[in-house]
Amino acid sequence: MQTRTLEPVDALTNRLLTILARSSDGAVSIDPGEAERPLRELGITSVAILNFLVAIEDDLSMEWSPDQPRETFRSIASIAETLRDAYHVSL
Repeated sequence: MQTRTLEPVDALTNRLLTILARSSDGAVSIDPGEAERPLRELGITSVAILNFLVAIEDDLSMEWSPDQPRETFRSIASIAETLRDAYHVSL
């Protein structure tokens, strides 16, 4: 049986999890260990995802590109990776 070693959750991922919980008024809360799971698998609705993305813009003082690939928004981990790589966000 193969076991997977979980990486420690970084500050940006923690911040995104906090933003998600806040933008949903606490209705959506994800365990840090699930940061790589697709948001849809976690039961997050399209409206909740949109609210989350706007809250990220507000909280991090940035704006998503209209050309941003859809895969960017697949999971918390993919959003964090894009914020670091494309938007140079670091905490």
